[in-house]
Amino acid sequence: MRSHNLRRKHQDMLRMSRHRLRIHNDRLKSHLYKSGMRGMHTMRRDDGILWLYLDRVDGNYALVKDCIREYELENGIGYELLLNPKGYNSKYDWVWIVPKHETFYREGDEKHEVDILSKKVGIQ
Repeated sequence: MRSHNLRRKHQDMLRMSRHRLRIHNDRLKSHLYKSGMRGMHTMRRDDGILWLYLDRVDGNYALVKDCIREYELENGIGYELLLNPKGYNSKYDWVWIVPKHETFYREGDEKHEVDILSKKVGIQ
């Protein structure tokens, strides 16, 4: 999926779902570092993607993959992993962690959106 399509999909999400996505991305990032991931990360706020630059060490990618699957099962959400989506890099394994947006939606999010709009406009 191209990045501008993901950005549009992310902007179409309800505000509560986007907020939930940011919270889970932050938690996932700290969970990965605690598990012993070797590398760096970048967060993309415009489309909800978490980029990882993993050091090429034996078992590092497998560790990250297992850690993400474990996090998904604990929290009932979904991510898709893309390895080197922009091509091979000799120094790092470049991993995109793409959220499956529909898994971040919760029942009642649309009611929250209506409440927020009515408060902004001043409608009772």
